[in-house]
Amino acid sequence: MEAHTLKTMESLRPKMMSSMQRDMQKNLPIEASHLHGALLALASNRNMSYPILETVNARLKVYERLLDTTNI
Repeated sequence: MEAHTLKTMESLRPKMMSSMQRDMQKNLPIEASHLHGALLALASNRNMSYPILETVNARLKVYERLLDTTNI
């Protein structure tokens, strides 16, 4: 499974973007709470800390707040 995942990742073209990144480039809403927030909830249920995930989620929340204030 890990080898397959690595092979898939290595085959991606350099210009490949996630759907979230494409949404952000278009100033569209994103699913930060559904994706990153859900992972953080799972981590907190297990008393685990993931500082990089926490940082990414915090930055995405800033994007969402800025998007909300510009779309009033």
